[in-house]
Amino acid sequence: MAALTEARRLEMLRLLTERRGELLFDISHAKIALGRLERELIEIEDAMQDLQAEDKRKGDD
Repeated sequence: MAALTEARRLEMLRLLTERRGELLFDISHAKIALGRLERELIEIEDAMQDLQAEDKRKGDD
């Protein structure tokens, strides 16, 4: 394989650096979305437990 010219090497480095930045940005947004989904899941599980406890109390009457 022929050696890359200095200009081509620098251009590839610039493109890879740009892509790396884009990926880091996307990852940070995905982490935020994941946190929101996890909080929603906790809220749903809490509501389910409340309903199950209410059902149990009614069954004990």
